[in-house]
Amino acid sequence: MNLYRSKKITLYSTLAFGLLTISGGIASATINDSFNATSVKADSSIGSTNSGIHLASDSILQDTTNFPNIADINNNNPLGIASLFSIFSKNTSLSADTNGNIATKSLSANNIDFGTRSNNLNNSKVDLSYIQNISDNTTLDAQAFRAINSVAIFGNTIPISIQNNQVKINSSRVNTLDSNNTYQDQKDKQYIDFNKAFSELSSKSEQYMGSNQSEHVTFNFSDPNQQSIDISKADQHNNSVYVDIDYSVISRPQPITIKGLSSQINGANVIVNVKNVPSNATTSAQINYEYDNGKQISGNSENHFLPNHVLWNFGTTVKNIDVTSGHLLGSVLAPNATVNVGVNIDGNIVASNVNVQSGETHRWDISTPTNNSGNNTPTNNSGNNTPTNNSGNNTPTTNMTMPSTPDSNSTHKVIAGNTNVIDTPLPSQKHSESRVSKYNNTLPDTAKKEQHNSIMSLIGLTAAMGFLGMKNYRHKKE
Repeated sequence: MNLYRSKKITLYSTLAFGLLTISGGIASATINDSFNATSVKADSSIGSTNSGIHLASDSILQDTTNFPNIADINNNNPLGIASLFSIFSKNTSLSADTNGNIATKSLSANNIDFGTRSNNLNNSKVDLSYIQNISDNTTLDAQAFRAINSVAIFGNTIPISIQNNQVKINSSRVNTLDSNNTYQDQKDKQYIDFNKAFSELSSKSEQYMGSNQSEHVTFNFSDPNQQSIDISKADQHNNSVYVDIDYSVISRPQPITIKGLSSQINGANVIVNVKNVPSNATTSAQINYEYDNGKQISGNSENHFLPNHVLWNFGTTVKNIDVTSGHLLGSVLAPNATVNVGVNIDGNIVASNVNVQSGETHRWDISTPTNNSGNNTPTNNSGNNTPTNNSGNNTPTTNMTMPSTPDSNSTHKVIAGNTNVIDTPLPSQKHSESRVSKYNNTLPDTAKKEQHNSIMSLIGLTAAMGFLGMKNYRHKKE
């Protein structure tokens, strides 16, 4: 009888211990799966420096680890590889919040953090920044590269050290970096050759500027407060629509709405060629968008649920552009200019020099359209039908229809008919959180509840089995 009781107790104890082990394993596996599903993996096949820093690819065009579709972007996006970065410049100076990644030949950003807090339908899943050189007096902020999916690549002359998985750049610790997401250029290699890149961007800008405006673009500038450019019926060339406007239009502080934009991520882009730009230019217009599904964007935001399909091409002769009032939506191409950001800009900023002074920049990559030809360059270079005066109301009444409708939970002001809906933006990640806790926090609420309920059920079952075992034991003893 004693042997029976002993075996009985041992059986229940073993069962209880096994169930507890299973429940603990489920919890651990769930958390680890969440981390592994979103964490950034370094490509260690290239090798590492003597200090343990991973070596970067010879060129961004070979980096299929971080950019699996790099060839498509390089060939078909109107900005090429520059479209992968919120700021793409030879020289970058940050004095205000920069919600995006950076590729620059030289960075000056004393104690200014940067990085994308939301993906915003961008061209890459990672938030990769490439800093080729750092200004001598620059101390990187401890929360630079703040995106949870950050990858940082540095030029080979920048001092980097790793100790106990803690990274120091120019002797300053950067809490967001570790041995898994920190790279450095190989000797005599440059991840991005900025001189070559800007030569190509200047060629693109000139080719776009020399193209004919697409047929059936309609302007309505009769009311200064309701100016519009409708491209819903416009002809396309390689999934691009070309629009010419005079500089005077965007220098005035009135709103301009671009209508008929595709709501599809791979839909047609609109290249707006700004004509007659002076050497020193100022933009003051309030740029708004209206998509083919009826949704509108009016105002800036860190979070975007509709694609960016607009490129503002300022050409190669302008030397200085001050964005000092209004709000600018869309990407900017000014390869020989200095762009001074005084108000918010949502989109890529591609310029020789970028100074983020008081306005914020929000990463919102111009989309890569479906392009079977593999060449986004226009083929004609004649004609100039830039509108320079107010015209009558000849806006078409029929919009192009597209089959897909994106997520309606936009944090922009969304206008559908006469109804204004303003959703609450997603909260920013707390800087004090560890990278692991950030990944764990990405579990959706429903998954967390299911995980919790499963574990509690197993624990409850274990307790019940233990109770029955003890009850049976006492009954036998009596």
